[in-house]
Formats: sequence, C-alpha cells, structure tokens
Amino acid sequence: MEEKSRIIHITIRNTANDQTYKLKVPGKINADTVLQQLRSRVRIPETYVLSFGGNVIDGDTPLEDGGIGEGDLLKLIPNPEGGGNQKHSPTLPRGLWESRLRYEYDALTEISRKEPVSFMANNEMTDYIITFNGMGLVRDDEGNITEHHEHTIEVNLHRRFPYAGGLWVRWVSPENIYHPNLDPPDICIDLINRWRPVSSLKDVIDGIRWLLRHPNPDDPYEGKEDVAGWYKANWDRIKKEDIVIIEEEQDEIVIEGIMEGNGTNT
Repeated sequence: MEEKSRIIHITIRNTANDQTYKLKVPGKINADTVLQQLRSRVRIPETYVLSFGGNVIDGDTPLEDGGIGEGDLLKLIPNPEGGGNQKHSPTLPRGLWESRLRYEYDALTEISRKEPVSFMANNEMTDYIITFNGMGLVRDDEGNITEHHEHTIEVNLHRRFPYAGGLWVRWVSPENIYHPNLDPPDICIDLINRWRPVSSLKDVIDGIRWLLRHPNPDDPYEGKEDVAGWYKANWDRIKKEDIVIIEEEQDEIVIEGIMEGNGTNT
C-alpha cells in the first residue's frame, strides 16, 4: 500500500519584500513544486530559492523528508550559488523543452480523438484547460449527492517541465465535487507530488480519474473530515451498486436510482 501524505501548514517569508504566504501542502511535495506554484500566483525574483533553518532546500527533496513539518517557517532568499533554480533543479535546453511541449500537445490531441477528452491551450502550449470524463460525486446546496461524469482541470507547464516542479494542476469544475482528497482548486494526487520526466498529461488525467474512483478517506484534506466519514460509511456499497442518485436525509441514505449496464469497472 502506498504511503499516505499528510497535509501540513507552512509559512513562507519573502525576504525581498517581507511579505508572508501561508500554504497548505502535502508533506510529500518537493520544494521545487512549492516554489513553482507560488511563482504562478505572486511575484518572486527568479534568483530566489527556499531555505529552512539557514540552509537552501534541495529542490527535489519532499518537504517532510527534509524535516519540515506543521507550522514551520521557510524563507525565500537570493540563491547563494547564483542562478535562478533550486539546487539540483535541471531544465531542458529551450529547443528540447519546446519539442516536449509540442509532444504533449500532439499526444493530447490524439487522445481527444479516441476518448471523451477535450482541451484548450495557449499558443505556447504551456497553459491548458482540460475536460474529461470520469465517475465522481457532487453535492448540491440541499445535500443531495449525485454522480457527475464531466470534470475540468487547469494545467500549467513551467520552464522546468518535464522535471519535478515544472507542472501545476488545479481543479476547475465542478466546484461542488464531493471528495475527501479534493479541495478546489487543490488536488491531492501523489503523481504530481512525485512527478517524473517520463510522466505526461495523459498520466495526469488518468491519475485524477483513478483518484475520483479510489478516494482515500483515511487521509482527507483539512475540513473534509465529514466527507471522509460519509465515504467510509457508503463508498463500498456505491461501487457495488453503481448508485446514480443518492439523497441524504438526516442519518438515512435513500437510493433513488440504479445505473443500467454491466456494473462497475474494477
């Protein structure tokens, strides 16, 4: 069984302007990924790196393996070795990087011809909005829980792609997704935290499909404990019966319909 990744809260202080950023991240995420995601939201000098306890953090090392835990303070500092990347943070030569971007675009185009997948991309082929099918649950304002099969994510490929830290994935819709390991826009998927250069955008789609179908209620996002409890009580029965519409009424689960067909894919 794959080891669970606990969620930790960290604070990052930007020594360039004394701003602080509070983040909720999986402990298995590496420093490069944290820095790339932070750069996509706030302005950070390219020559700055993350440090902890006075030492520059190895970019490929998961935070928890580097001794970083709940409530710890990290700092953004000028790279003492010069340059803009974390230690041991490779990038492809620009020509090869652009070829890899084209490969991902062409592969996704081919996938969209064979599977219920659609996407939009910018001219540089670095920013994607991807819509795909996969069994998930949503909950409306009245507490009704129903199956939902169309999902949308946003993917950004940074200059460090295809290496760890070069990929950012956010959940776009449905916003009312009912899942213990999804807290829009955050997605707790180990594939992203342990990204490898051979991984692809198809792996991202398949990984999220798998997560939707195989929730981990033992390791929910903070604030999703009630969702995790519901999954523990009902998920096995849902997988067996392919429930289409479920309505919660106090402590009771009322089945409104059963999906026709040959049952679940296991």
